[in-house]
Amino acid sequence: MARLIWKFPIVNATTMDLGMPAKIIKVDQQAGAPYVWVEHDPTEGIPANWEFLVVNTGDTIPEGYHWIGSWYESSTDSSKHAYAITTNPGQAPINYFEK
Repeated sequence: MARLIWKFPIVNATTMDLGMPAKIIKVDQQAGAPYVWVEHDPTEGIPANWEFLVVNTGDTIPEGYHWIGSWYESSTDSSKHAYAITTNPGQAPINYFEK
């Protein structure tokens, strides 16, 4: 099967089965809510649960979470930052934004 692009709402402490590998291609706000766009072939790879976290600038980041993107939220005049962690030990989410 070909890779597909999926869009998921980012809700704090919500776990989603996205599998690995999955490439995060965008994090942004749409219709007032944060979303993550993920490229993934659901027929390949291994099962993995992803948990997302949204924090404000200056907040503490829990151990093991990896930055996946940031956006500006005009309704609160602040920047938000999304982080993710997987259930697979030692494997960080694949981050499109890393150079």
